[in-house]
Amino acid sequence: MSIVISAQRKSAFFRILGSGLVIAIALGLVGCENAAISAVKESYVDNGKTLTAAQLLNNRQACGKVTWRKLEDNNGRTVVEYKCTFPDSDDFLASNRENYIVGQKAYNTERINRYKLDIAKYEDELSNLVRRSDGDELRNFESTTAPKPSSDHYNRLIAVRKQLIAISNEYSESAYVRFLLGDDFKWALNYSRMTDEHADMIRFFRGFIGPLERQFEYMESQSTPADRANYKKNNIDRYLQRMRAYIDELGDFFAGQIAREEMLEEEERQRAYALEELNKEGSARIRQDMIDILKERIEESNKYIAEHEDKINGLKEQSEIDYPRYEGIVETFQWVVNRENKPTLISGQVVALSGNPNENKIIKHHRGADALEILSQSDAINYREYLRLD
Repeated sequence: MSIVISAQRKSAFFRILGSGLVIAIALGLVGCENAAISAVKESYVDNGKTLTAAQLLNNRQACGKVTWRKLEDNNGRTVVEYKCTFPDSDDFLASNRENYIVGQKAYNTERINRYKLDIAKYEDELSNLVRRSDGDELRNFESTTAPKPSSDHYNRLIAVRKQLIAISNEYSESAYVRFLLGDDFKWALNYSRMTDEHADMIRFFRGFIGPLERQFEYMESQSTPADRANYKKNNIDRYLQRMRAYIDELGDFFAGQIAREEMLEEEERQRAYALEELNKEGSARIRQDMIDILKERIEESNKYIAEHEDKINGLKEQSEIDYPRYEGIVETFQWVVNRENKPTLISGQVVALSGNPNENKIIKHHRGADALEILSQSDAINYREYLRLD
């Protein structure tokens, strides 16, 4: 009986010993992981050593959820990652899509109406030509064939560019703001044909002129001059700085639009000249050529109308391509921690998360060891303020 009891006691002893070893190993692993994360959290982000990473990153108003975790990179190094998830950041490009659709619909509708006017004019001229027999002298074309004065669109573009040149030559912020928020510039922005060379700039202005106007309205509602100046500094000046940087490119863009209008007007003059020749020579061959040209122009205009209608019908789909839907925005920082538990910041970025990880988009890169010190100067309370998306 005593032998049986001794064996039972030994068995119990080894079970207890084995459990203790497992717990000790687990605690050791947790301790190693916590040590690396703690080393990062306790590291200073400023030269004066007054602010730790944990104090900065765990207390940001703009962040919703904050996580810290330990990883291992492809080289076997210990890496600590901090992640901030910005609340209410899902589908942050929704307003861009809406502005894109409104602006492009107005532009394409304007083009359709212009082509319809052209078709009506061509059909009227075609009707006059077809009614005449081969032997007729073509008379009374003076009013039709005389070179027409510049179009209202052309003159309005000229006026917009002159305003821009005057502002550029003697820059005044108040004059530039009046120009940007004026009806002439808004019209020119939506009327003008977008080109690949200036596409980014035009998208920027079409997307932000509306928000800028609302910001000024809100600024004017502030009760004191000091409040208005402070609001302008914190919410408006960054728009104006970027818009001023585009002032020369805007001039080039409108110069190109004016050149295009001049080319169209020259084509119109050439057509009018051909009609004059037809009136002088009374040639059936020339008349038939003109009939063919007018038919081609009607066909071409109808083709352009169909293209612009297709663009209007496809605006929603195109807006989803240009301004995709994202599930949210996160910001990450990563540090390498060596064997002495000394951390070194190696990367930082803001990423828009897609349902497909391969379609995630990096919005912002943080570069340099002083990235966190720069971050400490931000008092943004949400992701839009932090990323300056408004």
